[in-house]
Amino acid sequence: MMDTVEQSGAAEIAMIKVVAPNVALQVLDRAIQTHGGAGVSQDTFLAAAWASVRTLRIADGPDEVHMESIAKWELAKGKKSARGAGFALIMKICVVTRRKLDDTGEADASTGC
Repeated sequence: MMDTVEQSGAAEIAMIKVVAPNVALQVLDRAIQTHGGAGVSQDTFLAAAWASVRTLRIADGPDEVHMESIAKWELAKGKKSARGAGFALIMKICVVTRRKLDDTGEADASTGC
């Protein structure tokens, strides 16, 4: 799927690889609990389904690897937005400082704006 999806979808794919198998395991675990001892016997498909989904979690890559990559993308996204917000704040300070300088009629080179 990564071949057909551009790089911006990589974070969403990693999130799906973490959430989908975990949700499937939770559903199967509840079904096994509901069926009691029969849930883990060969009489139902539940034990085999649980083993298959658990194997899928390992085969798709450990959850920790996916969660680490998601965290890196989220932190990078936060840095970009924080950088933009910081620039906007500096620009607002410069505008306010220039207005004050314009009101007094004096120039001050210490503002850097």
